[in-house]
Amino acid sequence: MTNPEQIDKYISELPKWQADLISMFRKLLLEVKPDLKEEWKWNTPVWSGNKMIAAACGFKTHVKLNFLNGAKFADKDKSKLLNSGFDSKNHRGIDLKEGDKIDEAELKKLIQIAVDAEIYAN
Repeated sequence: MTNPEQIDKYISELPKWQADLISMFRKLLLEVKPDLKEEWKWNTPVWSGNKMIAAACGFKTHVKLNFLNGAKFADKDKSKLLNSGFDSKNHRGIDLKEGDKIDEAELKKLIQIAVDAEIYAN
């Protein structure tokens, strides 16, 4: 099974609200940078350029959209969407519970910042 197929399978097995959020994140990532590699690491979808950029995971009570080197975003680039991972030296994330809404334009802007700034995890 290819990595994109594994990600499709993973998404198809999630509750609908989680599948919708991760599918939207995936769509925005690939709109911003269509040549991102879709990888399967740590039993979760990961998107990479030269190095890893983002990951997404469905948990029992929430979905985590993770920027793997989001701690390096310049202060002006920090988004009101980021709400988790502040204790990490590298990651910053967005945790969403069922029923939470997300500003897709703001999320796409955050993805663009990560890609443009070449903020990648090691």
